[in-house]
Amino acid sequence: MSGGAHQTMLLHHLGDTCKTIKVLSGDLGLGRRQISNAATALIRKDYLERVELGCFQLTAAGQAAAKRGEQITSGPNGEHKSPRCAMPDTLRQRAWNAIRIQRRFTIQDILTAATNGAEANAANNLQRYFKALCKAGVLRRLPKRQAGSAPTSNGFAQYALVRDLGHVAPSYRAKAGSLIDHNTGKEITT
Repeated sequence: MSGGAHQTMLLHHLGDTCKTIKVLSGDLGLGRRQISNAATALIRKDYLERVELGCFQLTAAGQAAAKRGEQITSGPNGEHKSPRCAMPDTLRQRAWNAIRIQRRFTIQDILTAATNGAEANAANNLQRYFKALCKAGVLRRLPKRQAGSAPTSNGFAQYALVRDLGHVAPSYRAKAGSLIDHNTGKEITT
């Protein structure tokens, strides 16, 4: 049975209640890893949310998908498209790669991972980029700050990746006030 079939089973089984992995495993006859993988995929589709550790329930979008009898398939959706351009070796592309790996981070974390010493004003560049990504709903600034190293420090703002757009970093067009997702070719208004 494929991952898409597991996702479909989970989508149609949950209803509007929160169920734990243990209960779902018993109900569906799937292993804990299979339930966890299916739940992770449904969370990425915004069909499922984790209410507490190990307990999942459908979102409004998930309930609508279950109601219309949606069948989830594994593999690519639609025609395969290659990225429009090769991934450039830029500060923002390296930062995007680090963001996709870390998922939760500070600007300082990304600077450490993405700079090669050749960029001027790398911190300012990433601050502007993060602000645009937050406005577009790709990143979210978290309310709690990470502790700083100095006794009088306010700490560092923390961010979380909300929408993983793909391998190629989105580019920000300040005049148009939009991001371009080069993985799909679509414009995201900020």
